[in-house]
Amino acid sequence: MIIARRVARRPFARRIVGLFALGYALLCGLVPAAGAGSRGLAAVFGLCILGVLVVGVVQAIARLHDRDRTGWWLGLYAGVSVLDLLPTDTAFDAYPIPVGAYVLATLTFEIWLLLDLFGRPGTPGPNRFGPAP
Repeated sequence: MIIARRVARRPFARRIVGLFALGYALLCGLVPAAGAGSRGLAAVFGLCILGVLVVGVVQAIARLHDRDRTGWWLGLYAGVSVLDLLPTDTAFDAYPIPVGAYVLATLTFEIWLLLDLFGRPGTPGPNRFGPAP
């Protein structure tokens, strides 16, 4: 499925903040349901959280389209986020310079992506993903 629409900076920010609030509220329902042993209710909460995540990804792709970038940039971000799960705290003692450079590089990339999505205006006029929002 090709998402060929664009979303401007402020509507994107409002939607993402709303999605974070909804996801947090669902998580606050998931934890007690799972703790009480209610698997069915926990599964419903989990599926709803997954739906919120999918909507957030679609919004981020539309925002990238407004910046005249493809949605594949989120794949790069996902790869960097997965690499953030590496146990850098234990490796830092043995290899402080490479691990420090790695942490600095991933942090720089993530800050750049956030500034690109939330801080920079979209391309003026139409671009390859459609007319300006």
